[in-house]
Amino acid sequence: MSARFTFAVLLALSLALGASCGGGGETPDASTDAARPDAMPPCTTDAQCDDGLFCNGTEHCTEGHCALGSPTICDDGIACTIDSCSETLRRCLARVPDDDGDGAGIATCVDVTGNPLGNDCDDTDANRFPGNHEVCDTAMHDEDCDAATHGGVDADGDGFEDQRCCNGSSCGEDCDDAHPSAHPGATEVCNLVDDDCDTHIDETVATAGFADADRDGYGDPTMPLSACTTAAGFAADGTDCDDTSAARHPGQPEFCDHVDNDCDMRVDEMAGAVTWYGDHDGDGFGSASSGTTSSCVPPVGFSLLGSDCNDGAAAVSPASAELCNAVDDDCNGVADFAIAPGDLEDDDRDGVADAHCVPVGHDCDDRDATSGPGSIETCDGRDNDCDGTVDEDATQVVYYRDVDGDGYGDSRVVRAGCTQPMGFAVRGGDCDDAAATRSPAAHETCNATDDDCDGATDEGEASASCVMPGATMACLSGACVVIGCATGFADCSATTTGCETDVRSDPSHCGSCAPCANPLSSCTAGVCGPTASALTAIQTDVGDVVVERVLSVPASTDVILVGRYTGSLHFGTTTLTSNGGYDGFAVRLRADGTLVWSGSWGGAGFDAIHAAAMLPDGSAFVVGGELCNATLCGGPISGCTGFWQRFASVAAPGCNYADGVAATSSRITGLAMERVGTTTYVYGTGSWTGTANHGIGVSSGGYDGFVFRAREVTGTQPTYEWTRAFTGIYDDTPEDLALDGASNLVVVGATSSSADFGHGPTGHAGYDDAFLVNVDRATGTIGNAGQFGYNLGYDHAYRVIALPNGDVAVAGYSGGPIVFAGATSGGTGSHNLFVFGLAASAYSPHWQIGVSGNVDVAGLGLAGTSLLVSGQFTGAFATSRGMITRSSPAAFLLSADVATGAIGFLRATDGGTGDRSGGTATRSDGRIAWEIEHTSFLGLEGSSLTSGVDQDMAMTVVTP
Repeated sequence: MSARFTFAVLLALSLALGASCGGGGETPDASTDAARPDAMPPCTTDAQCDDGLFCNGTEHCTEGHCALGSPTICDDGIACTIDSCSETLRRCLARVPDDDGDGAGIATCVDVTGNPLGNDCDDTDANRFPGNHEVCDTAMHDEDCDAATHGGVDADGDGFEDQRCCNGSSCGEDCDDAHPSAHPGATEVCNLVDDDCDTHIDETVATAGFADADRDGYGDPTMPLSACTTAAGFAADGTDCDDTSAARHPGQPEFCDHVDNDCDMRVDEMAGAVTWYGDHDGDGFGSASSGTTSSCVPPVGFSLLGSDCNDGAAAVSPASAELCNAVDDDCNGVADFAIAPGDLEDDDRDGVADAHCVPVGHDCDDRDATSGPGSIETCDGRDNDCDGTVDEDATQVVYYRDVDGDGYGDSRVVRAGCTQPMGFAVRGGDCDDAAATRSPAAHETCNATDDDCDGATDEGEASASCVMPGATMACLSGACVVIGCATGFADCSATTTGCETDVRSDPSHCGSCAPCANPLSSCTAGVCGPTASALTAIQTDVGDVVVERVLSVPASTDVILVGRYTGSLHFGTTTLTSNGGYDGFAVRLRADGTLVWSGSWGGAGFDAIHAAAMLPDGSAFVVGGELCNATLCGGPISGCTGFWQRFASVAAPGCNYADGVAATSSRITGLAMERVGTTTYVYGTGSWTGTANHGIGVSSGGYDGFVFRAREVTGTQPTYEWTRAFTGIYDDTPEDLALDGASNLVVVGATSSSADFGHGPTGHAGYDDAFLVNVDRATGTIGNAGQFGYNLGYDHAYRVIALPNGDVAVAGYSGGPIVFAGATSGGTGSHNLFVFGLAASAYSPHWQIGVSGNVDVAGLGLAGTSLLVSGQFTGAFATSRGMITRSSPAAFLLSADVATGAIGFLRATDGGTGDRSGGTATRSDGRIAWEIEHTSFLGLEGSSLTSGVDQDMAMTVVTP
């Protein structure tokens, strides 16, 4: 039992005892009884005495017994307000009187400064308050306390409100709300109606004609008449020779009746049969619907005139007089008996005569087709059924007082009416009309309160409102409590309540609260990764080897390595031997490091393969670089020429042809391929000195850069479609290119001058600057081009790769903090790694990575949605994931999310004296092939190798 409940029971008992135990029936003395310590419950703290009620004050503990608090006195100092204390809101309330119960307080109740506290203009009329629906009534009752509104009705839909709708001086403008063609500004036509609402009828529009007494369409020339053309007994033609006989007028055919029918002064000349119309009602006018006959002699029961609009009523015919009866008596198409100017017998054309048509008229509103005897009474403030009573039997709606404005009202305070009053709702059931958070539409939350007004507290969805990442929650006694951890989450903190750790992706708590063995691992689905397999020695070198590119072979776990070497390379029983200096090589290796095929190119000078590319299906394989007097397809080449050699496929090293850029000295450092239909395109970039062929031209100083596109059909020599040059007074050397998602080539490299990329010289920031150029791959047009670097350092963009979303990533090294398009890669050493994730085409940075120290990047690759970066470093390698320190050169492999740049894992070799990575590629089985070169000892995650002579190669497979 709670302290509050205990106190409330004891307090009630004490009051009861004090009222009944006076002794001898005497009334106890109040002051003496209150002083008795046993009259109130015992206590030690104030909290034991508090009954939780606001309005009776705060109880407190005095001398070991509970004492009553001081009741809350509510008085706002304004005589006209009704003051009260609210336990629900726990505060005083002041209410403005509302005698008529319409939800609006009386406006005469004002505050101390004279400002009205209410806004009801008439607190004796429940149907008159601000915001009420204004009704169009002739009594001009002001329902909304606003004399400027009149509850306009536009029955004919012409955009003008009925002028009978008035409220004070505010009225509608439509003088005839039964005819949509009649309103202010309309064109006056001849119809007995004031069309333009200027109080004049048919002014200036009547037509000159003649009286037509026999209704044969021809008037009496002696009886001129001005009227509407539709008026009964009017004819525009005044040539009738006998206006008393419909059988005689010009144009009437002669028939056998001994009369001059056609008014030509001759009788029965050329008489013949004419058409006669049945005249059943004998009024002298027939109708085609009553039958026709052809005869020269007038037949009995027929008429020459077929214009009777009702051949069953003798009182209705073109010759009848119009009566006030809502009937078209004279067959002119409208019931137009004029009661008064502009007021006809059936203006709304509902078939009920105007009530002024005594005694046949019963339409109490002849301007409204919805009003008339028999009409259904609706809630509109009008007498729809013409019984003299307004809105009787109309379907009224019950409205509920809604103080808190949550759309649900107090079911105990209701009002029925045709329109929704201000401060009322159409739905009841609100259990607390002072709290907008509580109603039948509210969601139950964990707060010990019946939020949804269903009589239950904290049921059902209240537990669902208890949300904590990773935790399973429940609502108990009005509080959210953790009852367990959701799958993939754990409580790994001694200081935090909940399941705050995502053990599915947190490397520090991967799968459980324990960290991964390698703190720089990634964590995927609760499994630490990546894990590296044992190192595999793939060759023993006598000399030196440098791997430039690593490519995965489609639909295979094989990889292709290209680069340069000196001395001998041993692959099992196969040995490659250089001709002098460095030679270029390419090898395809199986997953276990054994050789599939190999190739070697070179002469007496420096030869290398700097680039390689293939089509996604593996049907074409291209290598490129610089060669001096080496033998290629078609024979040896003279001089040192940047070349590319087309292999038939990656299945064997046999080539189709070789081509290149010839100059004093040249090299190709980047290659890419794509196939469009049956055409294969090769894109290349590199540098040259002297004069280059294919239209590249003469270098301007040092090495200059070029980029080209060549088109070929399988097995034939290519055609160069375009070439472009980058020139400066010193070296301008592209290093790599890629195809982005916006139909551009992205070329990156370094320049030691203010290079001209086709738009004039660019700015120069230091010794060497990195640059990025985008080129339209179809036309060779150079778009964005820019240099970026650190003023006092050497800055090189070395690798670029297209990302799965069409963006690109650029990696290189810098001599200090490097800024590109407003983003800074914060390396502070002399040889820092930078990686930028750039939007296609615009090349604005999405993210960047910077690693300070002595770091080189060698290769970029992709593994799903991760970017792979490989290279080498010495000293400290610090990232957001942590730090690795190596005293000797070590190879590294890093992954980053392609969308955010967030680092996933970092791996590094250990123990060698000259470790390096030439690149990485993801195999078709999803595992990562990581190439590593080393001198002496090579260690990685418990696996080690010892080199032979000089520098050897190794391969490890990393499982993401």
